Amino acid sequence: MLATTVVQSLLPITGAAQYPAESRMLAQLEHCLHRGCVLAIEHTARIEPRTAQWELWGTSSLYAGDLQAVHIEIDRCRQAHCNHHIRLCVEDWHWRSRLSVIVYRPHSTALY
Repeated sequence: MLATTVVQSLLPITGAAQYPAESRMLAQLEHCLHRGCVLAIEHTARIEPRTAQWELWGTSSLYAGDLQAVHIEIDRCRQAHCNHHIRLCVEDWHWRSRLSVIVYRPHSTALY
């Protein structure tokens, strides 16, 4: 069974230089990429307790250790689904662990 940790961020993914906390988080994600963790980008229109249906954007990938490619895919997902919540899921199959980070939340909708 995979352990799931959810960290929520209200900051948009673009303009990471303006948000130092986001830059540090993305640097940690780069470490995960170099370890061979699998990343998946998912989106949903609404987050509801216990019933959120997340849809996969594209395919899960190793992104060849390229953090810029992850940035580009998150931006493409946000452009296509600007009113959806977007999260980045990082899975480490060696440790059987999973981390989910909400990287975009539309300002016009409530969390619940």
